[in-house]
Amino acid sequence: MSFGVTPDSVLYLLFLGFGLLLSFGVVFILVGLIQRLFGIRNEWFGIATVLIVYVGGFMGASLYLDSVGQVRPGVISAKEETIAFRKEGDWTHNYGLSVTYRTDRGDEANTHFNTNATLFDALHKGEQVGLRTVSINGWFDLTRLAQQNTLSWINWRWIEYGLGGILLLYAGWKSLKSSVGCMSMLILLVLLASLPFGLKYQEWRASQDASRTPLHANGVVQEVHRVTTIDPLPSDRSGNSQWETKMDVAQLYDIVVIRYTPQGYREPILGVDAVDAVEGSLEKGMTVELAYGPNAPREVRLPNRTRNHYILNPLAWVKEQTLALGLVGLLLVGVTFVERTVKRALARRRQGSGAVA
Repeated sequence: MSFGVTPDSVLYLLFLGFGLLLSFGVVFILVGLIQRLFGIRNEWFGIATVLIVYVGGFMGASLYLDSVGQVRPGVISAKEETIAFRKEGDWTHNYGLSVTYRTDRGDEANTHFNTNATLFDALHKGEQVGLRTVSINGWFDLTRLAQQNTLSWINWRWIEYGLGGILLLYAGWKSLKSSVGCMSMLILLVLLASLPFGLKYQEWRASQDASRTPLHANGVVQEVHRVTTIDPLPSDRSGNSQWETKMDVAQLYDIVVIRYTPQGYREPILGVDAVDAVEGSLEKGMTVELAYGPNAPREVRLPNRTRNHYILNPLAWVKEQTLALGLVGLLLVGVTFVERTVKRALARRRQGSGAVA
C-alpha cells in the first residue's frame, strides 16, 4: 500500500506525518490514564494497546482500500532495482516501481511501490498496469497494485519471526525458575548460536554446486563491497548492556554486484555473488563472465573463485558465541543453585525456631 501524490496533496501528507508523530504522545498519555483509572499494573497492557491502535489503524486502512477502492489504469514511469548490504554480512534485493495515473478528479498523480522479483521482471517501463485507489476526502489517495490485496501484501514471514521471538522470551523467563529449565534453555541457546553456521554451510554447498548455474553470460561489475566485519544478530545499541554479536571476519570477502541480461529477459538485472577477497581482482566497470540458473538468475556464480568465507566466518562466530553463552549459562545455574541453597537454609532456620518455641 502506498500514497498517490499530486502537487496539491504534498501538504496534506506532511500534516499526516506530523499528526502521527504527535499521536504517539497522546496515545501513551491515554494508556497511562486508563491504567491508573482501572488499576491495571501489567506492563504488557500498554505495549499491547499501542500496537493494537497503530497496527489496527494501518490494517483498517488497507482493508478499506480492498473493499471500496476502484481499479483504474496507470503507466509505469520508472523501475529501480537496488542492492542493500546488511550488517549480517549479506545483502537484500529491493525492487521499486513508480506509476503515473489519473485521480478521480482527473489530476495526474504519482505513486511508488516496493514489490518482488517476479512482478518486477514481468512489468516494464511504459506499460500499463492496473491500480486500486481510494481517495481520502480528496486530500490524497491510498493506492495498491490491482492484483494485490491485504493478505498477499502482508509479509507473513516477519509475523512468524515475531511470534517465535515472543514465545522464546516467554519460555526463557519461565525456565529460570528451575535448574532443569536453565539447562534446557542453555542447550537451546547453544543450538540457536549454531544456526548461522548451519545456514551458511548450506549456502556454501549451493555456491560450490556448478550444476545449479548451467547458463553463461557476460556482465559489468557495478559494485564491489568488501566485508570486514559481520554481526549476525545486529541491534541499535544505546548502551553497553546488550549482547555483543559483532566480530571481525576470519576470511575477508567481496560482495560483487553485476548488471547483465539473462536469456529471455528484455531488461538487465542485478546479479550478486560473494567470493573470497583477492586484492585487485575485481573492480567497478570491469566486464566479467558469470554463470547463473534459469530459476534464480540473480544468484550468479563467478568462475574460478573460492567461497571459504561461508564456512570460516560462521565457524569463528559460533566458537566465540558458544563460549560466551556457556559462561552465561554457568552463571545462571550458579545463581539458581545459590538462591535455592539460601532458601533451604532460611526454611530450616524457621523450622528450628518454631520447634524451640
